[in-house]
Amino acid sequence: MTRAALVGRHVSVVAALVSGTACTPAPAPTPSCDDLGVVIVAAGPAERRVLGSGVPYDADPMLGARTDELASSQRARRAAAWAAVARVLAPEALAETTPVDAARVPTFRTWYDREDVNRMFQHAFEGIGPERRAARSPFDEGELDATMTWNTHAVDAISGWSPERFDEYVAGLHGQRAIDGLGGIRRTLLSPAAARHVLASYAEITRCLTGESPPAFVDGRASTSQTLDRVELALTRCHDELAGPYFVADGATLGARLDPEGAGVDDAVITVLTSVDGLATDAVCDGEGLAGCEAHGPGAFFVSVHASGRELRGTLEVSRTEPSQVPPGCLRGSFPLASATLALHWQRADLAMPLPVFDTSASALRRRLDSGDLRWGDGDGFADPGDADIYTMTVPAGPSYRLAAFHLRTHEVDHWLNVTLWWSPDPDTDFGADRPDAIRALGGPWDHYKMCVAVDYDEHDPVPSGGFDEDAPTLARALEEVHEARSWCSNPYIDAAPGLLRGNCVGCHQHAMGGRAPGEIALDPDRFPDSGRTRTRNNEPAEGLWSLEVGDQLGAVIRDTVGWWDAAE
Repeated sequence: MTRAALVGRHVSVVAALVSGTACTPAPAPTPSCDDLGVVIVAAGPAERRVLGSGVPYDADPMLGARTDELASSQRARRAAAWAAVARVLAPEALAETTPVDAARVPTFRTWYDREDVNRMFQHAFEGIGPERRAARSPFDEGELDATMTWNTHAVDAISGWSPERFDEYVAGLHGQRAIDGLGGIRRTLLSPAAARHVLASYAEITRCLTGESPPAFVDGRASTSQTLDRVELALTRCHDELAGPYFVADGATLGARLDPEGAGVDDAVITVLTSVDGLATDAVCDGEGLAGCEAHGPGAFFVSVHASGRELRGTLEVSRTEPSQVPPGCLRGSFPLASATLALHWQRADLAMPLPVFDTSASALRRRLDSGDLRWGDGDGFADPGDADIYTMTVPAGPSYRLAAFHLRTHEVDHWLNVTLWWSPDPDTDFGADRPDAIRALGGPWDHYKMCVAVDYDEHDPVPSGGFDEDAPTLARALEEVHEARSWCSNPYIDAAPGLLRGNCVGCHQHAMGGRAPGEIALDPDRFPDSGRTRTRNNEPAEGLWSLEVGDQLGAVIRDTVGWWDAAE
C-alpha cells in the first residue's frame, strides 16, 4: 500500500450508504525471543526527513476470526505469515528526491528505531509542562500526532543543519546501498502504531523499570481495550466514509467514536453495520459523533461516518474491548492492531567477512534435534552473496552490512503473528519451498529468505507434513522432523541461546519485562517448560516486546528522560 493510500481498507463513498439522513443546507461554519544484541548507527534527524514519516503496517483486521484455523493448520499459518512479510517488504518512495531515480526502500525501513523514540519522547515530555510531567499525565492524541509529525522535520530546527547543508547531504546519496543505509542498523524497528503506543505508555514503562518486576500471575481480571483503527476524516457535507470490516470475538465489544477536536463531529452520524461475505449489511447501532456507537460480538462489522449537516474534519477511532483479560502491566492498554515490530540481525558485508549459513533440511534438523546440545552453532558453511541475493546497505559512516535474518511480530492475533526469516543459499527448499508469488514479485534479495511462523503456545496440526507433500515435499519432510516439537519456529541467526533450537517464539516473548533476559528464560525450566510451549503467566507485562528492556532498551530512553526532568524540577 502506498504512502498516499488510506490505511485499513477504508472505502470512500460519495452518497449516504445507510443512515438516510436528509441533508439540509449547511449552517454557518463554526470556529484536531530474541538475543537482541547491541548495535550502532541509527536514523538520525536528516535520515528521518529523507525517509519521511513511518508507513503504517497494513494489518488485516479480520485475521483474528481465523485463530482456530491458524493454530491447527501449518498451511494457513504460513500463508498468513508470507502475506504479512509481503506487506512489510513492499517498496515505498522516499519523502525527498535523491540522485537515485525513483528511489524506494522496503516499508520496514521507514519505521521507527531507538533514536526516533528518544527524539519523540523528549519533545513530547518537554511540551506537556512541569505539572503534567510531575503527575505523569498521559499525552492526548493530538499531542502524539503533533510529535510524530515534528519528528519527520526535526532536522530543520537543529543548529548547523541549514537548508544548503541538507540539500548537499541528500545530493550525496548515490546508489541503492546508500538509500537502504538511511535506516541505519539499529536492531529494533517499530511500526508507527507500535511506536505511538510506546510513547503513550511512558508512565507505565517508567514505573516498571524503576520498581519491582511485575508478578507472573495477578488475581482478578479487567477489560482491556485495543485500538483497531484511527482514520483521518475530511468529508464534505452529505458524504460518507466506510471503514472495516473488523472482527469482534464472542463477549467482546466494538466501539466507534469521533475525536471531539474536529469540525462538524458534533452532528456527524456513526453507524455500525454487520458484515456478510465482506459486504456491509444491516445497521446494529446508530449514534452521534461524540457519543459514538457500540456493537457486541461475535461478528464482523463495518463503521460508517456520515457528514450530516456540514463538512466533517476529525479522526474516527475504532476500538475493541475484551472482558475478563489481564491488562499488560507495563503498558497503557494493549498494543493497537496495526502494531508490528522487527528485530534485525546484520552481518558485515565488507572486510572480506563471509556469511555463515545454516542447513534447515529435514536431515540437518534431525541431526541437531538428536544432538542434545540444542544449539544452532556457528553454521554449516559460508557464503559471499552479492547485493542481488541478500539485502545489503551501506551506512553513512562507511561500513556495509547484510541482513542475515529478521524476526517480525504483528498484533493481528492474540499472541501475535510471530514470523522469522533467515537467508539461505538454497532458498527454494524446505522453509522457502512455498514462497508465494507476492514475495517473488518483489525480486532481488527477497527470494533468498526462508520462513517459519508461530501463533500460539501449543499449535495442534493433525498432519505432521502440514499438507505440503505434493506441492512442497522438502518443506513437508522438514515439518515432519519438527512436528514432535509441535509448535516450532526457530531462527538459526537470532535464536542462539541453548534450547531455542527446539523452541517457539510465543513462550519466550510472554516474559518480556518480567525481570529476566531472553537467554536466562531459555535456561529456566520453570519459566520455559517444554521449550516454551506452556503459558507460565497470565500477566504479560509488555505483550512480548523484549526491546523495551533489553537490546535496544527502548524503555531506558524514556526512563532516563523522565529521571532527568525529575531531578531538574
